[in-house]
Amino acid sequence: MRPLAPFLFLLIGIGLTGVASLLAMPVEYLATRPLPVSVAMLRALLLVQPAMLTIGAGLLGAALAPKIGLDAPAIRLASERRSPLPVLVRQIGPAALVAVMIGFLLAAYGSALDASLSSLGSEAKARVSAMAAPVPVRVLYGGVTEEIIARWGAMTLMVWTGWRLSGRPAKPSRATFWVGNLLAALAFAVGHLPILLAVMPEPSLSLLVLVVSANVLAGTALGYLFWRHGLEASMFAHALSHIVGLLLARLL
Repeated sequence: MRPLAPFLFLLIGIGLTGVASLLAMPVEYLATRPLPVSVAMLRALLLVQPAMLTIGAGLLGAALAPKIGLDAPAIRLASERRSPLPVLVRQIGPAALVAVMIGFLLAAYGSALDASLSSLGSEAKARVSAMAAPVPVRVLYGGVTEEIIARWGAMTLMVWTGWRLSGRPAKPSRATFWVGNLLAALAFAVGHLPILLAVMPEPSLSLLVLVVSANVLAGTALGYLFWRHGLEASMFAHALSHIVGLLLARLL
């Protein structure tokens, strides 16, 4: 049996690095009235929930993933003091392809969001623009921590539940993986709505549909990478997609 503690320590440590990047978020722009605490305290308080989710997802995935054939092979090798490089090399190609696809999706989404912002007043537009996540947050929290929460935690739980309900066969069926993947992607998409509502209290129905559908598509592609190539592949694709999306937005 493989030692679990070093793997968990490394996985959760990587995820908490992404949580720490949230300190760079301009949270003061979320407030529409004077804050009851300092901005520094507000930032620290906002780390609590994602930190707990990261730890919980890390523990949950570590307990369930081996039962259904899901893994974070490069992180596991590194935790065993073996080189993860061969695994990472195999993951880069599929991850880069998905990153480019999601990058185009992000660029299109950003363009649609800009169109929605055009109907707002200049003050509201400036507030929304100011709340945009800095690149390190998108790469570290979005690319790494969200994958631990949404894929390693949520998707693993969904697939494991389907496997249990289907009588615990030798391995989950393709249908079980796809259903679990889609359900986790939907949860991932809905999880993006609170921040949208925080910066834009009355978004149009078309914008809400766009946010959910775009994130479901991206989440499903990332879930497929996790299923077929390992968690690090989905992390790499998610992180790189934000860079690709920003570059495309500037070019187009």
